[in-house]
Amino acid sequence: MKNLMNLKFENKKLLLLGGASHHRKVVKTAQEMGVYVLCTDYTIDSPAKKIADESLMIDVKDIESLTDLCMREQVDGVLNVYLDPCQRPHQQICETLNYPCYGDHYQFSIMTDKRNFKKFCIQNGVDVIPEYDYDAMDNDYSNIEFPVIVKPADGRGARGQTICNDIDEIRKAVPFAKEHSTGGVLIEKYMGRENDLMISYLVVDNEPYLIRVTDRYLGKPEDSLERVAIAAVTPSRFTKFYLDNVNRNVKKMIKNLGIQNGPVFMQGFVDGNTVRFYDPGLRLPGSEFEVSYKKIFGIDFVEMLIEFALTGSILGNLGGSADHIYLDGHFVLSLYPAVRAGIIHKITGLDAIKTMENLVSFSQYYYEGDEVFRTNDTRQRFCAIDLIAPSWNELKASIELIQTTLKVLDKDGNNLIYGNF
Repeated sequence: MKNLMNLKFENKKLLLLGGASHHRKVVKTAQEMGVYVLCTDYTIDSPAKKIADESLMIDVKDIESLTDLCMREQVDGVLNVYLDPCQRPHQQICETLNYPCYGDHYQFSIMTDKRNFKKFCIQNGVDVIPEYDYDAMDNDYSNIEFPVIVKPADGRGARGQTICNDIDEIRKAVPFAKEHSTGGVLIEKYMGRENDLMISYLVVDNEPYLIRVTDRYLGKPEDSLERVAIAAVTPSRFTKFYLDNVNRNVKKMIKNLGIQNGPVFMQGFVDGNTVRFYDPGLRLPGSEFEVSYKKIFGIDFVEMLIEFALTGSILGNLGGSADHIYLDGHFVLSLYPAVRAGIIHKITGLDAIKTMENLVSFSQYYYEGDEVFRTNDTRQRFCAIDLIAPSWNELKASIELIQTTLKVLDKDGNNLIYGNF
């Protein structure tokens, strides 16, 4: 099978936008398929660029240069799988060169802008988090019921977000949100830290297939991590609830948007008998879940998306995917240990974690000698650890092992790891 795949894609070239660690498996999968991979962003040491066949120092937003590159190098397709900043450039390059893409300009404008997304949800009978009309407020916040969260309309990774409990905090939060936005500011009801869901679909020939319902666990307010996921567990404890109460309307909304092929990602909070959505994307969420899914079922979503980028078609048997939502009794964990501000002097426990039998992936973001700054967003993560557990008890045992083993020490021997799950 692999030889046939290699022959099918022999001499094909793929431009991958963004070299972050999540894109490493895209590079590896494409190379296994026989594809030559070019990877670009503006960072010298991006993890995916290190293993690509060719790495480039072109900003993903430099559409003209990347379009010229594709024509000059006879690239066959362009792809982004996981990264927010690469979504619109992906669409713009594909439109210019008539390459296969997940959507058109309108569809990406809905699925990359929180404000447009919420309007579309409301039009399609899908619930969203209540919002105050910032543009109509004219700096008058007297009618706001606290707490609220102020955030960029097109932000990512919890950057530019502030939870506010009074008007003075809003006045400070708005300029901060604008620093991280090109699409304006949102002021929403703060839904708390509980019942945060991550939902993924793969659309094939205009049919959305639900492939993932995940619980996101946010950090504690006392650690200033209440906007950041420190862990994610699939399947969600709300999976049946979602299937029974929400899935049908969301699938209908995706069809109404007209997406033909590609991934759809959404986040929302369970609230009573509904889910209130707040964040979208025409991408997969950044984790190693697809590797776990492949290990359990032999279905490779990354391979499907690479094939689509090169051929315009998504092949593969997703007809039984509804039966796969519960992962055949398995649990998939993504754990994101957070690290305090400081200079890392010594790291211990990594060997024990990397040799865990149920480990799927380990991605490290900081190393000995690195200085960590306090940002209170996803940049506070020391690493990402993904594993599969055959039972809930074994999942808990794995978490305990990791959290008692991993130490990130400063020069005084203080452990910088904090906010454990």
